[in-house]
Order: sequence, then structure tokens, then C-alpha cells
Amino acid sequence: MLVERLSWPHADSKFDTQADRGWIARILAYLFGFGGALLFLTLLLPGALDREPERLALVAIASLVVAVFILLTYDRLPLWFLRAAPGVGTLLVALAIYFAGAQASAAYAMYMAWVVIAAALFLDTRLILAHGVLAVAAYSFVLSIREGTDDLDALRVTMTAGTMLVVALVMGGIAGQLREVFRKLEATAKTDPLTGLLNRRALEESFEVELARAGRGKFGVGVVMLDLDGFKRFNDQRGHPAGDAALQRLAHVLNDATRSIDCVGRVGGEEFAILTPETSTAGTLALAERLRRAVEVEFSGVGGLTASCGVASYPDDGSDRVTLVDAADRALYKAKELGRNRAIASGSHRGSPSRVAAG
Repeated sequence: MLVERLSWPHADSKFDTQADRGWIARILAYLFGFGGALLFLTLLLPGALDREPERLALVAIASLVVAVFILLTYDRLPLWFLRAAPGVGTLLVALAIYFAGAQASAAYAMYMAWVVIAAALFLDTRLILAHGVLAVAAYSFVLSIREGTDDLDALRVTMTAGTMLVVALVMGGIAGQLREVFRKLEATAKTDPLTGLLNRRALEESFEVELARAGRGKFGVGVVMLDLDGFKRFNDQRGHPAGDAALQRLAHVLNDATRSIDCVGRVGGEEFAILTPETSTAGTLALAERLRRAVEVEFSGVGGLTASCGVASYPDDGSDRVTLVDAADRALYKAKELGRNRAIASGSHRGSPSRVAAG
């Protein structure tokens, strides 16, 4: 019970490190850049007789170089380097403590807190504690080999270790809570609250990504615009709660009938869109027909709801999102005109009538 009350919920929830390299790189750049600048500043202050200013300057330069290196190359660095970077900071701090002289060791040990705070912002609890232990071990080692240390070494190490532990636990817990809040906010910003599917904004972002990927890989991308036939009448006759339940059931049908790489979203009212990467026009039309049939089966005893689908594909019907969606919409309207409950592929690129695949 006590352990449960003391533990942080979501403390180990992490951002997608691959997607968040930019802000992680900025944190590390601040750590090394400001650390090196502050170290240079301390050289202007009076120091101990055994201080080695030339070597301290080299440590400061090395810290600034690491900061610039991370900012320039973070998008190409392996993820393990970003996770291990606080350890590089610990090494530089240990060198600074050693070259600063015995009397200044306690002051420069404050740098160790920087390392743990930076680690706590993007690493999980185990790695935060690992960097904390490494910082304490490095500080203890420097004190043990530095000439001129005194009997207060044990007290310094104990206080430093305690400070690192508190900083690691508190900062790790707070950062974990913030990461969870950010994850929920991001999900809310990209998810339709009623169906749990992607919203229009998230679909547009996915569309741009897939079109760019298709351009590089030379493969097709399909889009299906799907509208629930007779939904307005159904909603008026049975009420909005029944209409909402029908849309939720439709969302389950669409998720079950599509692949994991497909993007399914609600673009408004009873209109939905499905983005199908690495798919030809024929493949997208076959998917639309499968979806149409699945909707017909799902709602066969519930108000007779059916679905009409319009299909377009890259590069046959256009090379950008707006053109493709417009082509799929026109095919959807054609399906409605021809009697609903059917899937039609845009035929504008061939200069011929649209093809129909009706049940």
C-alpha cells in the first residue's frame, strides 16, 4: 500500500524518441552549451591554488563542441547516443571537478544535478537512476584520487548522492506526468471524440506523409470517401443517441475491414475517409466494395443503412491531396446519383465513364 501511494502513475510513459529528436537535442545542447559557457565564466573568478585553468578551458571547449555537434547532427545520430549523452556530460563534469582543485569540488559538483535533470526530461526511471548513480560514482572517484581532499569527502558524497536521488525521483515523476498529459492532448487533437477514428486534421497530415513516401517509392496511394446512406432519416426517426451508436458501429466495421497501415478517419457528419498506402486503383476499389458490403451486412436489420463509396488513387487521379479528395468526392456523388449502396472509382484520368462495383 505504501509503495503504491509513493509511486508515480505514468512515470515511465515516454515520448516517441524517434519523432522528438529536435526538442531532446535542444535540451542536451542547453546542458552542454550553458555548462561550457559557465565554466569559462568561473575561470574569471579567483580559484584554488591547485586549479588548472588551461585544462578547465579545454573541458569548456569540449562541452561547447558537443553542444554544436548534437544540434547539427541529431537527426542522423542513433537513439542510443541521445540516451547516453547525459553520461558524456557526467564525464566532462568529473574532469572539471578534478582540474578545479580540491577546494572547488563541492561547487562544481552542482553540475551533476544538471545531468540528472536533463536525463529526467526524456528517459525512463531506470535510465534516470543509472545516470544518477554514474554521477555519484564519478564524483566519488574524483574525490578519492584528488590530492588535497579532506575528511569531509564522505559528507560531500553522501549529500551529493542524496541530492541526485531526490532530483531523479521528483523530476522523473513530474516529467512522466507531463508526458502523459501531452500524449492525451495529442490524441485528443487527432482523434474524433465520438468514433475514436482519426479526425480531418490527422487524416490530412497522414495524407501528406503517404504521398511524399509514395513519390519516393514509386507506388500508389488510394483514398476512399464513404458516406452512410439514409443516415439523416435514421437520425430523425430514432434520435441522436441511436445515430451516434450507428456511427460508432460503423467505425468498428471500418477498422475491422482495413489493414493496420490504412488510415481511417471521420471527416464530418456521416462521411468517412480511408487512406490506403501502397495500393492501386483496382485494389482501392476492391477495398471500397468490401467496406460497402460489410456495412450492408452490419446494418441489414438496423434501419437498412448502407454505404456509398467514391475511390481515387495516386498517381492516376492526381498528385496532391486536394485533387485526389476532390476526385473521390465526385465519384461518391456519382454513386449517390446512381442509386446509392455502391462503390465507384474516379475515371476522369481515362476520359471515360466511371466504373461501378455494385452489390
